[in-house]
Amino acid sequence: LHPVRGKVMFEGQPVEGATVVLQPVDESSAAWKPSGATAADGTFELTTYPHGVGAPAGEYLVLVTKYPPDAREKEN
Repeated sequence: LHPVRGKVMFEGQPVEGATVVLQPVDESSAAWKPSGATAADGTFELTTYPHGVGAPAGEYLVLVTKYPPDAREKEN
């Protein structure tokens, strides 16, 4: 595994509580989806379950999601 750290910013501000997921472009390795959550300063470190900290080498699409704290309470 290779260390993966970064920072998520939106409109010049750090994004707290977002989820960052690497989606493998190669579908044969799609079972591994390194992921992590952003801290108050927008920083994150990815882990790959069950292997540990970091991500396998490869080509990925980066997915970042952020939901409001009351998202489960809202009408769909």
